[in-house]
Amino acid sequence: MKVSSETLQNFEWEKIVRKLAFLCTGEATRDEVLRLAPLHRFEEVTEALRETGEYLEMIRFDGEIAFSPFPDLREALSRASLPGSTLPLPGLVRIFLFMQLVRRIIAFGRENRIHEKYPHLFRYWKDLPNFSPLRKLFTQCISEDGRVLDTASPGLSQARRTIRRIEESLKETLNSFLNHPDHLPYLQERHYTVRRGRHVVPVKAQARNQVEGLIIDSSSTGATVFVEPRAVLFLNNELEVALCREREEVERVLDMLTGAVRGETEPLERSFRNLTHLDFLQSKARLARDWDALCPELTKGEFSFRRARHPLLGHRAVPFDLTITPDRSVLVVSGPNAGGKTVLIKTIALAVFLTHCGLFPPLERGSQIPFSRGLYVDIGDHQDLENDLSTFTSRITRLKAILEDAGSDTLVLIDELGSGTDPEEGAALARAVLEHLRSHRVTCVVTTHFPSVKHYASQEPGMQTASLEFDPIRLVPTFRLLPGEIGGSFGLEIAARVGFSKTLLDRAVTFLNQERIDLDRLILEQRRKNESLQKMEQELKERLEATALDQEKVASLRAELEEGRRKILREYREELSGFLKNTREEVARLVGALRKDHVLDEETYRIFKTKMEREKEWLQSLDRVEERVASEPKNPEAGDRVYINDLKKGGTVLSVLPEKNRILVEMEGRKIQVSLDKVRRDDQVKPADGESIRYTLNSVVRTVPELEIRKMRVEEAKEKLEKYFD
Repeated sequence: MKVSSETLQNFEWEKIVRKLAFLCTGEATRDEVLRLAPLHRFEEVTEALRETGEYLEMIRFDGEIAFSPFPDLREALSRASLPGSTLPLPGLVRIFLFMQLVRRIIAFGRENRIHEKYPHLFRYWKDLPNFSPLRKLFTQCISEDGRVLDTASPGLSQARRTIRRIEESLKETLNSFLNHPDHLPYLQERHYTVRRGRHVVPVKAQARNQVEGLIIDSSSTGATVFVEPRAVLFLNNELEVALCREREEVERVLDMLTGAVRGETEPLERSFRNLTHLDFLQSKARLARDWDALCPELTKGEFSFRRARHPLLGHRAVPFDLTITPDRSVLVVSGPNAGGKTVLIKTIALAVFLTHCGLFPPLERGSQIPFSRGLYVDIGDHQDLENDLSTFTSRITRLKAILEDAGSDTLVLIDELGSGTDPEEGAALARAVLEHLRSHRVTCVVTTHFPSVKHYASQEPGMQTASLEFDPIRLVPTFRLLPGEIGGSFGLEIAARVGFSKTLLDRAVTFLNQERIDLDRLILEQRRKNESLQKMEQELKERLEATALDQEKVASLRAELEEGRRKILREYREELSGFLKNTREEVARLVGALRKDHVLDEETYRIFKTKMEREKEWLQSLDRVEERVASEPKNPEAGDRVYINDLKKGGTVLSVLPEKNRILVEMEGRKIQVSLDKVRRDDQVKPADGESIRYTLNSVVRTVPELEIRKMRVEEAKEKLEKYFD
């Protein structure tokens, strides 16, 4: 994407860069952020967005990579690559810390299975060597806090043992000197120190000749001289020789480590680039998380924003939706002063530029941003005092350059097109520019206050309008974008709100064209009507939602009742069936016993048998009741065919009115409301005699399944049996 540095200044890109750089860990990464530029190929932008998306997913589910400390190796590796060079200890420590960082990142990738879950990120892991031999060598020679270890070489270890022995001897000798009674009167303080690499004692200046030894230094006031006693002269010389040997050994170790690094320069540089890019991706993902941003779909056609927000405004940003299609590629935005038109232009510019840099803009899912070859943004006052150019001349010069380079694969954003000159000429020029952009199929968003330009855009094919909302009650802008509308400037209304003189405002009205006044009044009245309609729509929506919830509750309760009724019938049938079965068996046993004893005659047996048959038929009728309840249809629904009992005609259900317990039915071209209890579905079976069969189910009296009728007369036994059966 082609973007000039002046264009970047127009939409405050440098503020985004500073925020992104703050989120980086490494110094090299911050330098890479400062050089951040949009990518030039569709495939490159797509790949960059995928990497950012995978990294955002990784930090959400697997956590961030701990990059700190992330040493800058650029200077150290550049110097190490030179033959014969030796890196200083700080440079080697940075390389050591970097190798430790590589080891941690390799472990992070292995633990979180980066190769399985994040294929676009894995490329930065798969080329990372663990530097095990080199890291082992460094661990033996230097520490992470910047010390050369005794284990670096035998010579260094020997030199340091010698130094420690000499320092111990010096300590004993000097303490003996300081505590000697003959020396106490001449000492300034009873402790020794080191000056110019020599161990010395502080002596009063006037007693300098009383202490045998060499004067090495003096205090700034001259009151104290620092004397090297003759007793420690030899030990100081030995110490200096031992320190020289130590420095030689350290230099030899550093030279050896530099040579080892020189052999690994290429993999170290590659690893440093990979980790720098991972750090950069982490800062991108952090920024997307802070903005609550999502990845837009990169397309080659439609331009669509879903709840777009300016990234620098935070919670103060008012989201907006915006759609620009190839067949309507020019959008003209109008609205009140200070209503957010310039912020709208900057938001669009930032969203497009961020996407082409592989960053996520503050958009919601479903947003689409087309790949663009160039981005041209013209915002604000461009007066050029050095070249003696007025605001209009400066802007028209920029506009000329934009029109010469813009094409169907570019995005042009212009704030206040045609402003800065005579309004009639500016409006005419604006219309000509819009016509040119439309004819060249340039995706374009412009803002304007010119009524003729607003009207022109609303009538021309290939163009569309939008307005920033103005609250007609409070007379303040709301910053909401209203697609398809035309907005007034409301300059006089805003002036009145801030306390401008009413006399001056009334006088200003007299100078306005009557059509202009009528247009503003019409727009304001339309805003009021829209506010009222939106409130009514919201209230209706809430009522419908409440009604839907009530319907769900009623349906749920009805289903519970039906299930309860079926359960009661089923349990009653099972209990009654079992009771009758036991009774029949008991009666059969009793009858058999009576026959055996020749007490029961055939007529009595026939009566018992008839009663048992009636009980069986009653149980079968109960089965039919249960089947009827199970197959009973539900209330009619929209689209069902129903039969209206009173009219003895059929019709189709249009809608159900549960709050009235009625339905709306279309019958022979007419629509009527009918109570639910007056209709039935066409597939319902109507009883032949027109009446429903009713059954009364009484609770069962529980009895003991035994009856004693021994030694009774026939009439007594019959009466007892009948009561038992009842």
